[in-house]
Amino acid sequence: MTAICCMESDSGVTVQLERDALRPTRSRAEARVFVQNLWDSMPRTDDTRADPELLASVRRCVRRGDISGAQCAIDACSDEAAETFNLRGVVSELNRDFPRAERAYKTALARDPLCSAAKFNLRRCYELWTFGRSDVLLCL
Repeated sequence: MTAICCMESDSGVTVQLERDALRPTRSRAEARVFVQNLWDSMPRTDDTRADPELLASVRRCVRRGDISGAQCAIDACSDEAAETFNLRGVVSELNRDFPRAERAYKTALARDPLCSAAKFNLRRCYELWTFGRSDVLLCL
């Protein structure tokens, strides 16, 4: 596994890739680009990509309060991306189907453990199911 550490000094920013390998950079921006390129090249657990147009239509329906339209749009999504499962959970939660929403959020987190929207929505789902209310906002 590759460890990344950025250090700033008077001479510039240094990006440490492994224990002993240092790569000096000239600026903070160059270090950011280098780290972003490295991050983008790392393998992900979620290699599938969601259809952005379909997911945008689901979000629009949810914002308008059109839950049946959101359900139809999310049913049309055939991909297995974490973002899709998060939105499936949102639609299930709005339909008050908390067990199904919980399964969708957990699937989203299994596909992409860094999906913060699914983390917040899972917490929200638990609070709504257990206590009947939540202070956590819905993350689309």
